[in-house]
Amino acid sequence: RLLGGLHALVLTGRASWEELDAALAHPELPQLARRPVQTNEVRRSWTLLPCFLEIARRTGAETLDLLELGASAGFNLLWDRYHYSYAAGEWGPVDALLELDGEERRPVPESLLALEPRVRRRRGVDLDPVDVTTDEGALRLRSFVWPGQEGRLERLDRAIAAVRHEPPELVRGDLAGLLPELLAERAPEALTIVIQTAVLGYLG
Repeated sequence: RLLGGLHALVLTGRASWEELDAALAHPELPQLARRPVQTNEVRRSWTLLPCFLEIARRTGAETLDLLELGASAGFNLLWDRYHYSYAAGEWGPVDALLELDGEERRPVPESLLALEPRVRRRRGVDLDPVDVTTDEGALRLRSFVWPGQEGRLERLDRAIAAVRHEPPELVRGDLAGLLPELLAERAPEALTIVIQTAVLGYLG
């Protein structure tokens, strides 16, 4: 939290890493350092995409409703809005705001990349969702990307632009209490997929 607060000051030009003593004495640092840590790793969508496509293949579903637990800013709810590169080919809009690639431990089948399920609804639940359509929300996520991780920061900025173009629905609350209620709203004309990428590790 302390380093995130310092980084927020640096990103906004109110402090400098070269003058750390002055940064540590900045009057706004205590308030910034009290913010809970929040991150949202959009690159996880590169791993999630083949999973969604496999679900669509096995079920025959053409329309999906997404429900993400611990969604943060909701970047991974927009997985179908990104462009992907795999060894067998590419997937997604060629004019996407964000392009993702990675190292495949097992090749993604080319046949999966031919599928194009449609996402109808995107909802995320989080105790403390981040609204990156605001400057404050965007700065909060950017401040928890460490200096020198330029590639990660660039992906974050592109994901922020994607969310601002098409914001998902974010619900503030405890997933344990809200999940049954949200699942009760499932619609028969779409396949509801519940996902999480990190939050279960924080549940007691």
